[in-house]
Amino acid sequence: MVALNVGYRQFVFLVACSLFGPLISKSRAKPVNVQINDVLFDDTKSHDCSQPNPDDLKKQLAAHHVGQKLHPSYYLLPQLHPVIQSKLSRSGSAKEFTLYGSQECPRSLHDIGAEKSVQGRSLCPWYNVLSHDPNRYPVDLVEARCKCTSCVGVDSKSGAGCEPVYYNVPVLWRTNTCLKDGSYKYDKGWEKIAVGCTCAMASSE
Repeated sequence: MVALNVGYRQFVFLVACSLFGPLISKSRAKPVNVQINDVLFDDTKSHDCSQPNPDDLKKQLAAHHVGQKLHPSYYLLPQLHPVIQSKLSRSGSAKEFTLYGSQECPRSLHDIGAEKSVQGRSLCPWYNVLSHDPNRYPVDLVEARCKCTSCVGVDSKSGAGCEPVYYNVPVLWRTNTCLKDGSYKYDKGWEKIAVGCTCAMASSE
């Protein structure tokens, strides 16, 4: 057996991969429910910088929340989107793991009628994934992913289709800059996450 320098959370993740990997790959056939603690990571980069103390990041993120003149829900308004547009960022290093629900699109209204949750009974049902980005704090966020491209039970010729509904949340983004204490510098920013899916007509723009 090869000795590895693996942290506790990394070890938990490796075990989770071996246990849930086959299930996740078959999630189209059967709903998969993975406990969030089973897929948490402990990411560190082998660069000159080190990870800041988690308590310091929590305080910085809390200050980001408190420092907002408006509650994040206000940014659901289209006219306020430009205010935070420049601070929305995707680092390109995010990974996803299915947490809840089948990825299979229902074939008819009868199929969704038996579902108990709103996300299952919607004309555009969705499932949940864990979005993991080591360059973001919080590292792990839960998002929605649409199961279908066309609305269930709606004529595809109508021009209606399934689209995600987004919500902007305050986050911290890791930079490539080292602070005096040797830790990474984090900047305040926003993450645009999908919280559900809706049936909508195609945009004319």
